[in-house]
Amino acid sequence: MSETTTLRRKLGASRAEVPPPHSPGRAWRRAVMHGISRGLGLDVAAGAAECGPCMPEDAAGLMEVGTLSVLLDSPAGYGVALIDPGAVSGLIEWQTLGRLRASPPAPRPATETDAAMVADCLDRILSAQQSMVELTPAPHPPSGFRFATRLAEPREVALHLADGVHDHWRIDLHLGPGGQRAGRLHFILPREVSVDRIEPDRTWGPRMESLVLGTEVRLVAELARLTLSAEKLRELTVGQKLTLPVRAISTVRIVGPSGIVIGKGRLGQSAGRKALRIEAPPDEAFVAARHAEGEA
Repeated sequence: MSETTTLRRKLGASRAEVPPPHSPGRAWRRAVMHGISRGLGLDVAAGAAECGPCMPEDAAGLMEVGTLSVLLDSPAGYGVALIDPGAVSGLIEWQTLGRLRASPPAPRPATETDAAMVADCLDRILSAQQSMVELTPAPHPPSGFRFATRLAEPREVALHLADGVHDHWRIDLHLGPGGQRAGRLHFILPREVSVDRIEPDRTWGPRMESLVLGTEVRLVAELARLTLSAEKLRELTVGQKLTLPVRAISTVRIVGPSGIVIGKGRLGQSAGRKALRIEAPPDEAFVAARHAEGEA
């Protein structure tokens, strides 16, 4: 009898240790932390996700100078993500500088470049939220939202959202070591599947391509590579001469940002200035990488 009682007690304890079901708010909070910390490697502390009603015409009032407004698309209809200036600056600085400045920059209008740099992180958050919300008790709120395009004007927010009450999720953030940069995310999403769908912006792809192709790329003209012992390296002084191979002038390597040689050339002059004439095709590694990109 005692063994049976002990067994029942253990089974009861095991059932009590099962965590309670996830709530939609907890799913949002965990999704935000997953998308930023694991996706970017940026420390983030997220507050509780708060939800309230919001009409489409009220959404523009949430936008301050520098807020990035993004249209979200899903089978349930359209939604909008609003990323305030503190969060935008933190995400951009971390990806470009690898750190956060001591103080946030002055507010400035959000750009297409900001949207492009935030898109992947935003989609990670939305993908994680979609997975986690399925663990919440039914009925589940609409999910499956993804980045569609940037909304340049506040009035576009109301134009793309369906008529009726939406759910407004707000999550406060503290980014970086010690939470040095404060920010806030807003997600304005339909409460049920939308019947009337507005066609997405079909010009986003060409505009993104034009933006990427217009980006400056830094190239390095490499004359030669030398190998020195650590002792010889320590003995280097200002004014000391290093001997380069004779062929260095005619076999200059043109190196791209990823370290792959994209061509070879010869050092010379043009109009009285130093110049480099391309004389050899790209290396096989560069051609293979371009081919792989084309297949992707």
